[in-house]
Amino acid sequence: MGALGALSCGPGADDLVPVSARDSAASSRPLLLITPQTPGTRPILDTETLARLEAVSALTTASAQATDVLRDAVATGNPAVVRAAAEKAAELLSAAPTGDPARADLGLIVVSAAASDVDDLQDAVDDALGALGATGREVLLERGVGSTAALEQRGVALLWPRLLGDSAEPDARAARIASLMGRLPPAIAFEAVARSCGEVPAGVLATLADAGPAGRAASAACALQGGAEQVPAGPLVAFLPTAPGAVARAVAASAEHVAAADREALAAALSALVDTAPEGSGVALAEARAALGEGDGFASLAVFARAGRPGERMASLAALVRLGERRRLSHASLAPALERAAEAPESSARARVAEALGLLDDGRVVPLITLLARDGSASVRLAAVYAAGRSGNPKLVKVLVEHGILDSSDAVQEASYAALEHLVHEHPLPPPSMVSEWLTHPEPLEGRTFWGRDHVRWREWYQSR
Repeated sequence: MGALGALSCGPGADDLVPVSARDSAASSRPLLLITPQTPGTRPILDTETLARLEAVSALTTASAQATDVLRDAVATGNPAVVRAAAEKAAELLSAAPTGDPARADLGLIVVSAAASDVDDLQDAVDDALGALGATGREVLLERGVGSTAALEQRGVALLWPRLLGDSAEPDARAARIASLMGRLPPAIAFEAVARSCGEVPAGVLATLADAGPAGRAASAACALQGGAEQVPAGPLVAFLPTAPGAVARAVAASAEHVAAADREALAAALSALVDTAPEGSGVALAEARAALGEGDGFASLAVFARAGRPGERMASLAALVRLGERRRLSHASLAPALERAAEAPESSARARVAEALGLLDDGRVVPLITLLARDGSASVRLAAVYAAGRSGNPKLVKVLVEHGILDSSDAVQEASYAALEHLVHEHPLPPPSMVSEWLTHPEPLEGRTFWGRDHVRWREWYQSR
């Protein structure tokens, strides 16, 4: 019966091929090779996106022309283009000689990309800030604060704790923070504080709270972040029209701590801004409403996931994952929206869809996760098999056995085994970054059966069911 025995791999089973000679000594398993989808089954990236990506990729040295191309790329808001621009800017910055004025320009491009709220930019930010050094980061902070470009100013405001540097004298650092916040526009100052509450000394926070609506709203946001119970939402409601997106993000992060008496008024204030809020705030407003328990917030996120522009789609998918990690998702509009979003041309979007599906209590997730587990991108398959474990749905055991035994990616195989251990033997599902280590050292087992990477045991168990 061969290595597979009676295990059926369903559609696409003839994609199986023997392992290479290099692998045969380590395993008798065949590999599951993913056949590229037939042209037309998934939309390709549009021509403008492809042209932008090609223009960014062609850049080889820091120059005024390069910074213009990269700045324009970040301004598109297209996640794939923004990500490529940030990575290229960090690469060129690292290669540019010390003293090259283009280094600061490239640094501003990276922080502008970070202000676009695009996922997966941490490496580019780390590389750029590391290459700049302490003095370069200080220069970047001053240039960003004084910039007239909103993305540059917001970018340095979000990253200020890393740009400011450490002062040996706490009072001197506190004074610099207070000065920095005073120089920023109120909406950006609010977000700079609300995103980094732990970095703001209590005395500075108290001073800001006395200084005006932005400071009072920031103080309330930090109280929410700190886990204080029954935080009055009045300052947030008052400041909401000034900074809808920033306030909504602060509410979404800690909505459970809003005072019960204020929740209805806060939800109403968020809803009132839906039609008039600045571009880019819609997803944040929807997430905040959903976090407060408003069903129309989930419905709005479903619309953004299904039919939004690439940036809105990615932002809404990330919002659904954040919400689902706090409380399982259940809104009826989400499964159809995620089914549509699973057709996105960007693999990063399809991977996010898989993450969200794993957090959704809806039987319709089974065929969708199964479909994504056969995606041509290993990163999507990895997200899908992990989501299968997170879903807790035993109907997904089959796809996990297939990929644990057969997938050509080691990471996908290991995530499949971890998910199987969770579904079948009731082991806690380890965090994605810990899967490999956990499979090697699974203690404590607490008396539960553990087969780990033993594909023979899993195959025999599956065939005997």
